[in-house]
Amino acid sequence: MDEEVLRAKLREVLGATRAYTIVHCCAPGYPFEIITGAGADAVSFDLSLLEHRDYDRLAEIVEGGSGLLIGALSLDGLGRDSARPSARGEAGARRAAGQRDDDPERTRPTPEGTASAIREVWQRIGLPPASCAEQVVITPACGLAGVSPDQARDALRWCREAGHILPELMAELA
Repeated sequence: MDEEVLRAKLREVLGATRAYTIVHCCAPGYPFEIITGAGADAVSFDLSLLEHRDYDRLAEIVEGGSGLLIGALSLDGLGRDSARPSARGEAGARRAAGQRDDDPERTRPTPEGTASAIREVWQRIGLPPASCAEQVVITPACGLAGVSPDQARDALRWCREAGHILPELMAELA
């Protein structure tokens, strides 16, 4: 589909509400320009799918004031058996869950590790650490469909804890 047509149709949908709008995409090659160009207030994406080429686009939308709902918690990391493997493979799933790629024991990730994964992205895009806490919400990587209520509560508790840790980690960069 033509990008201009897509942008116009999305703008029409987003314009139908007076609410804060967020567009989620959990596929590689997130269309940041189309979504923000259509007027979305925030973007939501799976951190493990972020490519090196996406960092400049991500920096631009952050500088433009858009909110980021960063899917930094792989539910696989919390013990959920997933029928959908990570598109970036095991290393991407570990990184998004807060594990290091070079972790030989592949220990269970931590909320600190999840917050650190976002700090690493923020460092790569080279923006002021203080703006991170104002614009970022930590979320599960691709929603909570198919998980039990207990797993959903655990995931949201995890994200909240990582969100409380993130400002402290960002302050260390300042």
